Amino acid sequence: MIVIDGLAWQSSAKVPPIIGQTWLKLVEQWVTDGKAQDFAILVRGEEMPPLPKDAFFSYIPAYKYEEAEEDRFGLQSACDQLDAKLFVSTHYTVALKTPSIAAVYDLQAEKLERNDLVAQEKKLSILTSVACLCFSDWVLRDLKSYYPGIPSDMTRVVYPGIHSDLRMISPLPLKKFRQEHGLERPYVIFRA
Repeated sequence: MIVIDGLAWQSSAKVPPIIGQTWLKLVEQWVTDGKAQDFAILVRGEEMPPLPKDAFFSYIPAYKYEEAEEDRFGLQSACDQLDAKLFVSTHYTVALKTPSIAAVYDLQAEKLERNDLVAQEKKLSILTSVACLCFSDWVLRDLKSYYPGIPSDMTRVVYPGIHSDLRMISPLPLKKFRQEHGLERPYVIFRA
């Protein structure tokens, strides 16, 4: 059994909505692929995301950064009860003993040299995980820069799907948009 922490859907955690949407699409695809019996989602508080009907879930308390240590005990208890072989964090949480995978979205806290509770929990999640999933090559590059001790075989890039309604923008409006917004890095920009 794989246990997935549903923190990405807890609105009070201020997780960018696109992260929750990405995880919801992944869960929908796994259910469509007939893997619903292989994972359980830990729903935080009472904030039930629109999960597919065949998805298995369990409610656990809402996450508070001030209570992160207690939360790790709760996550481990849930993993033990579900006989989890793997814990997947959707937003920088970690179980005590169950091997964890951290999804890494950005390294802004590291760039800004933040050392608040959020940044500390993120760092702990990354450093104690058995693997890190990055959603872009840029994030992977930054991860290797800020955490050079993480072996390459413990990191993977997983590209989130791009909705079929999105199309590449034509070169002239793209050039104008990039100039107006000072986008010098090689971003991929789509229009809806």
